[in-house]
Amino acid sequence: MDLSCSESSEGNSQNSQKTATTDRLQNSGWDKLPEALGTPSVKKLQSLEPMELLGSPWRNVQLPFSVIYVAKGKSRPELSARYLIRHLFTEDVLVKSNVYGNLERGMSPLDCNRINALRDFLQENYPSFDLKETGHDWKACVAAINSTIRSLRHDLKKTTIGMRRRLLAMPPSSKRSPPQSPTSAKPCEGDTINLTD
Repeated sequence: MDLSCSESSEGNSQNSQKTATTDRLQNSGWDKLPEALGTPSVKKLQSLEPMELLGSPWRNVQLPFSVIYVAKGKSRPELSARYLIRHLFTEDVLVKSNVYGNLERGMSPLDCNRINALRDFLQENYPSFDLKETGHDWKACVAAINSTIRSLRHDLKKTTIGMRRRLLAMPPSSKRSPPQSPTSAKPCEGDTINLTD
C-alpha cells in the first residue's frame, strides 16, 4: 500500500474542505465582521498576496510581490533600501537595532542573512552602483537604513513622551475630590443652622 499517496489525497481533501469553508464565510459576509468590530480581519493579517524571493534564492528571504515591485521602481539603491528595511523587520526589532549593531549603545545587529539578501537584491537591480560589502554605494545604503531606524526611534520616543506628559497632567485618583453627598456638604458662610429641630 502506498502511504504517501493516501496522505497526499487526505491533505488535498482537507485543503478543499478549508477552501470551501473559507469561500462560504467570505460569501456570507462574516469576513467583514472583525472590521465592523474594529479588529483586523484574518485576510489583513495573512496576506494572500504571492511572495517573491529577495536576493539570492538560497537565502530564502521572501517578501510580498507588491513590496518588491515598488522597491524595483525606486530611482536609487538607498531609496530602495530605506523602503525594504521597513518590510524586512518589525518596528520592535528595528528600534533596538542598526545594520551592524553597536554594543556600546545597546544596539543589536540586524539579521545578516536578511541584510545580505537586501544587498543581493540591490546589486541585481542597480548594476551600475558599487554595492559590494565595502562599496561606496552600499555604505550610503547602510547610512540610509540607519537614518530610517533613528527617525523611527525618534518618532516612538516622541509618542512615548507625549503619552507620559498626558498621564502626568492628570491628577492622581487620591487627589481628586470625591463627590459630596448632600448630608456631608459644609454650610456656606452666612447660612444659619438650626440645631433645635
